[in-house]
Amino acid sequence: MIAGNTNNAHHEAGDPDKAAEIIYDQVTNHSADLPLRLPLGKFASDTAIEKYTDSLAQFKKLHDLSASADQPE
Repeated sequence: MIAGNTNNAHHEAGDPDKAAEIIYDQVTNHSADLPLRLPLGKFASDTAIEKYTDSLAQFKKLHDLSASADQPE
């Protein structure tokens, strides 16, 4: 199983050096405004946007139901 995973080793789209530079820059130059999550790479970013877009749609559908759990104003 592990041996089969090495066939594509070193052909990943991500660049660890670039990722390290981005993380370092964020921590050293933007410490007051650090993101909660920082997907690095196009695949990670696209996947996160898709996931959170779907989640937002679900939250919007449930908004009235969720709000109905509050005490009357």
